[in-house]
Amino acid sequence: MTMDERPTICNATHVAFDTPTAEQLLRMGATSVVPASDCLFIGPSRQDAEEHTRARKTFWDSFDEFDRLYSAKIFWKPPVVLWVSSSVHERVNLWRACSWLRQIGISCDDVAVVDLEPVVISRRRDELAPMYECNDSVSDHPDVMLLERLDKAQPWPRERCDRAV
Repeated sequence: MTMDERPTICNATHVAFDTPTAEQLLRMGATSVVPASDCLFIGPSRQDAEEHTRARKTFWDSFDEFDRLYSAKIFWKPPVVLWVSSSVHERVNLWRACSWLRQIGISCDDVAVVDLEPVVISRRRDELAPMYECNDSVSDHPDVMLLERLDKAQPWPRERCDRAV
């Protein structure tokens, strides 16, 4: 990704792993947001996108628009930004998104990952380490911080992308 191709809130395809993050990115001015929030810890999961989608629809007896990662209606225009928090749910969806993007021919060099730290929820004076919420969301962070992180976003090294896939 060259400096001319650096992702911005307006020129990138943004992937959000929960609904509040998708809504926040849209409020911030993103024009292309792909919701990719599927709780993969429950129900069937398949490596093939069509089989996966069919199995999930059957299992849940519905189709919800909260997960459009595999939708044929999505126009994947690089740069692509994957927004991920410390949530395990989001991490699994991050790996799935990395795999899908590779499958559809988007290079790791065209994918930036904005990886946000856990949000501290409480800290007693006598505790040595802060407590973290395990279901953090990117949307727990203020817009200004997200824009700062986006400005510094870089593609992962190929080896890390390979491990995610």
